[in-house]
Amino acid sequence: MFGIWTKDKNGDPWAKHLIKASEIRIQRRGKIKADANPFLPEWAEYFEQRKKLKEAPAQYRRTRRELWKKQGGICPVCGGEIEQDMLTEIHHILPKHKGGTDDLDNLVLIHTNCHKQVHSRDGQHSRFLLKEGL
Repeated sequence: MFGIWTKDKNGDPWAKHLIKASEIRIQRRGKIKADANPFLPEWAEYFEQRKKLKEAPAQYRRTRRELWKKQGGICPVCGGEIEQDMLTEIHHILPKHKGGTDDLDNLVLIHTNCHKQVHSRDGQHSRFLLKEGL
């Protein structure tokens, strides 16, 4: 192990050594879409979503992956395919303020635009999703 002996503010000696590459945790990064430009307003939502995912705890990312598998990669609102790099939201079928939980049975993964439509209709879609058993 490579290092040096140095002194702290109180004059006490301590060893300062180089970090081994094996001590550094691997961090995976998702690819950015080729056309994405952070300086154009039409891409603002895309980069905001990427930022949220980067800062999200591992449990949130795991939940998103489990929901995607459970739904077969299909959005239950529009029936369209959900791809890995698409903007998506986790939606509560029965809202938490009405007694809903964070269990996978009460959650669905939907496109961000579909999520906006669901909430703009005063929950009418939420009741539909609940009836369908998703």
